[in-house]
Amino acid sequence: MPDASPTYIGPANYDDIKELFTDSGLGGYWDLFKPLIEPGIVLTPVPTEEHNIEIGKSKIGGSPDLPASFSWPHWRDIPMSFLAQINLSELPMESFNEKYPREGIIYFFYVYDSDIWYEDPEFDVDQYKNGKVLYYPTTSQLQRVTAPKELREVQVFKNCSIKFNVELTIPDSDYLQENRIILDNESLEMYWSKFSPAFLDKHSLGIGFRFLGYIDPLQFGGYLSSETLLFQADSNSDIGMEWDSSGLLYFFIDKEDLINLDFENVMTSRVGT
Repeated sequence: MPDASPTYIGPANYDDIKELFTDSGLGGYWDLFKPLIEPGIVLTPVPTEEHNIEIGKSKIGGSPDLPASFSWPHWRDIPMSFLAQINLSELPMESFNEKYPREGIIYFFYVYDSDIWYEDPEFDVDQYKNGKVLYYPTTSQLQRVTAPKELREVQVFKNCSIKFNVELTIPDSDYLQENRIILDNESLEMYWSKFSPAFLDKHSLGIGFRFLGYIDPLQFGGYLSSETLLFQADSNSDIGMEWDSSGLLYFFIDKEDLINLDFENVMTSRVGT
């Protein structure tokens, strides 16, 4: 589990958030802010032997469980690394959006090669192609697929099962500004200097792997309200992941695309500390 603050109390409810929000001098914005609060899931990786994870179950790293028709994703001619698979039937999807899918598996892939990240100027610009998200509607007829031999050992991550923790999440002040929810500087300052730190100290398990909800912002936390975080990968030495100096890798999707099971336009963003 991510390292929570020493003052961590537990997951917040709406009354907890309203109290912190009002105490920070932002009570006048509550009716605008309340609909923005979204549940998210903290994914805690638990290193384990691959045979201990049943085929089709959620996992981080290791070998993905895929149908026979699967074709391993590449960026240009470079094979991507498998990051995780999330079995939606293991999650309380009805808590997020009644239109979101509740069954099937979502798979995440990304090119894991720092030479390409830093030396190919087109890689980071190609945010809709340098990662890949796949969806398979059922857990039947799956097989465990080993990574292509072209991938080096460091590009194949350690196998982990996942523990899930649901918590309410809040947007960053950059998100409020970008979506024109709070624009006056004094209120934005109260949000990022008082409310947000108090909420994170008391009600967040900390930076880590996430599914849905809001991102853990490292440099900038703004994105369109029509989008949602789909998956956040953390740097973790036990797994073998390192994103730009202890950074994070985000996958964003348009909310309507998620409802429609359209994963062709997922955008990636990799940030360092």
